Amino acid sequence: MWGGADTNHLLLPATICALGAARLAGYLSGRGPVARGLAALALAGCVPSLITLHAPSALPLVPRQQAVAEAAAARTIVSHIQGPLLADAEGAFLFAGTPDYGKLWLYDAFETDMYDRLGLAPMADSPMAAAVRGRLAARFVDSRAFVSRKLLRLVGLYYEPAESAGVYTFYRPRSETGLIAMPAADRVERTDGGYTAAVTEARGVRQWGSYIQAEDPALGLELVYAVAGPAAAAGSVSYCPRLTGPDQTLTVTAVAADGRELGRAVHRQGDFPERGEGFDNRTRLTFPVGGQGFAVRFTATGGAQLWLDADNPLVIGATAAAGAAGKAGDAAGRMGGEQP
Repeated sequence: MWGGADTNHLLLPATICALGAARLAGYLSGRGPVARGLAALALAGCVPSLITLHAPSALPLVPRQQAVAEAAAARTIVSHIQGPLLADAEGAFLFAGTPDYGKLWLYDAFETDMYDRLGLAPMADSPMAAAVRGRLAARFVDSRAFVSRKLLRLVGLYYEPAESAGVYTFYRPRSETGLIAMPAADRVERTDGGYTAAVTEARGVRQWGSYIQAEDPALGLELVYAVAGPAAAAGSVSYCPRLTGPDQTLTVTAVAADGRELGRAVHRQGDFPERGEGFDNRTRLTFPVGGQGFAVRFTATGGAQLWLDADNPLVIGATAAAGAAGKAGDAAGRMGGEQP
């Protein structure tokens, strides 16, 4: 990677090594020719062959010209983006000294991840996570320095890949008017962008930690989320299935208010890796709506699992139809853009 961490995280050990080399050179300089030669080599090792602060070429596998070109491309992308960019401080050095540096909203990716892992400051409760959920930044910037997998999962719910240059990836806000995070299979109403969703039907559902499953695998389960709000042109649902047996299926069906089927996806054993967590299997169903109100129905057979929690919610999206977008925006403004 070429990020600020490549430089600043090595400053202390580099300083210690330089002081040690200087002390060794001083010790050897008063001895014989061979010792003086070793002293010269020790001092030579302290001289950097290339300063790379603003012309990065720290990547040993990337030729210098390519690295410089990629850095220039990343700066050009930032210069063309209107609005703030949410970026990790470890990779932001690339834009230091440029007119666009002031557009960056910086956070420390390494410390954010460590405090979250230790339970001292949950990332999900941070202002940075709130900015991601609210899609407040024109871009989220991933420099591949210390951006955690957990954070990228959150970003993937509300942003989508756009531009890229070298190791830098820029994510833009998803275009849906409302993206409603559902962290549990409960009947609590949750709202975003003028749209509201809640569970309206639940049969045979049992919560097992971070996933739900049929209380009786022989009878299966059914779970329905209903969405209300202005007329929608399109809808989507992002969810995390896990299937480990030949008798297991998970069917996701989008249904209009008048009962018409809008879209369907059927998952079976083998569609996703069986090991690991269901959160690794996130997938998305998109469908046209063309009306006001729709529902998303989950039907599971056998021991099929649907994973969701506060950090990895099921997310229902709605894109306002032409003429309804203003109403949705007005409703979101009245509710203060509330986001769970």
